[in-house]
Amino acid sequence: MKKTLLIIFGLSVLASHGQIIWTGPDVTFEKENFADWTLAQNQDRMTDNVWITRADRFGIFNIAQEEEYDTTDFLSPIDTEWAFGNTSEIETLTFLPWDDAVDMPPQAVGQEMVVHLITDDIYVDITFTSWSSGNGQGGTSGGGLSYVRSSDQNLSISEETLHAVVVYPNPTENFITIDQSTLDASTYEIFSVLGQKVGQGNLSYSRDVVNVERLSAGIYVLKLNNGKNIRFIKQ
Repeated sequence: MKKTLLIIFGLSVLASHGQIIWTGPDVTFEKENFADWTLAQNQDRMTDNVWITRADRFGIFNIAQEEEYDTTDFLSPIDTEWAFGNTSEIETLTFLPWDDAVDMPPQAVGQEMVVHLITDDIYVDITFTSWSSGNGQGGTSGGGLSYVRSSDQNLSISEETLHAVVVYPNPTENFITIDQSTLDASTYEIFSVLGQKVGQGNLSYSRDVVNVERLSAGIYVLKLNNGKNIRFIKQ
């Protein structure tokens, strides 16, 4: 996976109905064929609610809220909706679930799109630059893809990098590792999606391992005392 920050600066835009449009520096996201989609470096973590990735086959999904691509109702990635066009014409766009909007992903490569992060009410300009398709190894395409998208203009890149926190593996079965660029947080709490606190502890190093083996399968929120909230999936 490669992430590149391009030097294209923008200004904050608040759309007419109160929704937020990201106009910050463009970010390039790439998930290579057969890369492990459960690792943070192969997920585009746009917000706490939306982490885009793709398995070795099928479409993209939101691993922050679902474990795999939805092959039943085809609503992945959940908590998002998509339209062809760009944010300058947002009032005229028709937003649909990914599968309905795109239909044939390879044909979307090179076309301007907008993704709406529903819970966050954020609109992001995005253009897919590659999409792996075909049989590939073992009957899969490999799940490779790449795109360029706008970012949050209110984030300081240097500050965000300095205080970055990564939790992996995600999903997990037994342990999670909390990896901080700096020892910015000293305590953590774990909450279920129903808001029940199911764990807590202290952080002593820039990289701490937390045992979550006793937790039931599901989605949890790791809350750090530096204000960061990170979702993870217990299998």
